[in-house]
Amino acid sequence: LNDICENGTSFTLSGGSQISFNGRFTSKYTLDSAAIANNVFDPTNYTAGNSYRVTYTFTDTAQCSDSASRVFTILNPPVAFLDSSALKFCTNESPYQLIEGFPKTGGTGFYGGSGVFSGTFFPQFASAGLDTMQYTFTGTNGCIDTAAASFRVKVAPTIQVSSALKYCDKDGIDTLSFAINT
Repeated sequence: LNDICENGTSFTLSGGSQISFNGRFTSKYTLDSAAIANNVFDPTNYTAGNSYRVTYTFTDTAQCSDSASRVFTILNPPVAFLDSSALKFCTNESPYQLIEGFPKTGGTGFYGGSGVFSGTFFPQFASAGLDTMQYTFTGTNGCIDTAAASFRVKVAPTIQVSSALKYCDKDGIDTLSFAINT
């Protein structure tokens, strides 16, 4: 059993093995001498920074028993945050280098989502409308946290000019009318 991240998922303790020449046996896991229900360990129920001792014990029908223990620590996970207040785009905008994810130090962060490639957001490849972006940060201790934020990508307007317009250099001033398609 290795050190475990506090925000990790619960799991069933396993891997204890035994050899008995006295028939059937019973086995159990305990954590700091307290029974673990159904051998399921949930790290979110324990305090980060603390160490715990898990013990595997088996007893055979002759009441012979043996045990093995291992100490592990509950690790502090990072807390990822994605500030979406600046994430406003139109589909015709240039690529945007993402800087909205936190933390920036003490590990490695990366961005994901529609239109996101290598830490850069490409609005022209994203879906128009409400979209979601993720920032995943892995701390130096191996613990991971992900934050997600929603933002809107607007369809860029298009402008059309009639191709029937013909002007000469000396025709004077004229007002052009444009149709905006949204």
